[in-house]
Amino acid sequence: MEVKNFILNPGNKCSAPAWRYDLTKKKIGVQHEFSDLIIDFDIFLKNLLTFFEDMLCLCIGDELKKQNFLSLYRIPDEEIRSDCPVVYRVGKTETN
Repeated sequence: MEVKNFILNPGNKCSAPAWRYDLTKKKIGVQHEFSDLIIDFDIFLKNLLTFFEDMLCLCIGDELKKQNFLSLYRIPDEEIRSDCPVVYRVGKTETN
């Protein structure tokens, strides 16, 4: 793995940190060009937080089902607001 730090280019332009990996010596034959480290880590972090959010909601949902009083609902995609991106809602369980 090769990592490049911030670089000051001609014209006072700054390049963000970048990284790449080379697995050709391991006979896998994979070599990537440099990609933006900050953007890649942002994507990894969002994916990880989304995974933990989903796992937490599954655990909470199972506990709420046992009580049969409250339920966990996923908000439809078209109702999710960009200023408050809440994905789940807790509400009273419907009883018939």
